[in-house]
Amino acid sequence: MFPEINNFLDINPSSLPNGKCIVVKQCGTDGSFLLHHLLSLYGHGNCNACLVGVAQTFNHYKSVSDKVGASLNKWKESGKFAFIDALKEIGQITIESTSDTSIGDVVDTLDVSYLKRLYFVIKSAIQQLSKQGDASTVLVMIDDLTMLLHVGIPVLSVIHFVQYLRQLVCPTHNSSGCLTVLVHQDLAVDDDDLNILVRQLCHSSDMILHVSGLESGFCRDVHGKLTVTWRESAEKEHPSGWNKQQEKTMEMQFKIMDKNVCLFAPGTSAAVL
Repeated sequence: MFPEINNFLDINPSSLPNGKCIVVKQCGTDGSFLLHHLLSLYGHGNCNACLVGVAQTFNHYKSVSDKVGASLNKWKESGKFAFIDALKEIGQITIESTSDTSIGDVVDTLDVSYLKRLYFVIKSAIQQLSKQGDASTVLVMIDDLTMLLHVGIPVLSVIHFVQYLRQLVCPTHNSSGCLTVLVHQDLAVDDDDLNILVRQLCHSSDMILHVSGLESGFCRDVHGKLTVTWRESAEKEHPSGWNKQQEKTMEMQFKIMDKNVCLFAPGTSAAVL
């Protein structure tokens, strides 16, 4: 979809990042274009994919994909793409729970019941996808994980949910599965639970894609900043007994156009040269 992003992220368009967990963290600007990029990229690559929509409906992703020349409908009809409406699932379990209990009890037990149900819905979707090809090759995407906190699910339950999903999708670094989650962090709002979730996700991820607005404010020709951090375990063991984490970080600015994203080094936009 966006060749410049492929080169910058150093990912192979024909195969998923091997056994990786990717976190897309958006702060002050929209980072969902990275999810749409991965969807389009691996849709053309004929990979298996499961998109869990917590913030948007299927029609939203379909419209964006159609705009850039991809077709989620054809991908879905091929049996290699599944969409899970997470908010529909939470609504259904709320209706079922209120039939024989009070609203207060529903709120108290929602995190356990809903996340367990959502986990098995995702697991079932992956099993159905595996019938169409390699069972270990699957891209699972969640947009937007932050919404689970907004509906009242405790942060610790969300963290455990992601850990279980990672074990399901990419149990080892030799597997071909890839888990990608998007979180929205508003730096102007002091939210302890959200900060805990974001820190934990970044700590346990292999790649962090941090999309943020410009510190100088709005600019017509530069829409934001993309900072990528690759995290890998070093072979050399730390004196404490833990393997050291090696990190490499690169930063670019970007401009989103109708059917493309332009990347350039900070300060090198044509608008300022």
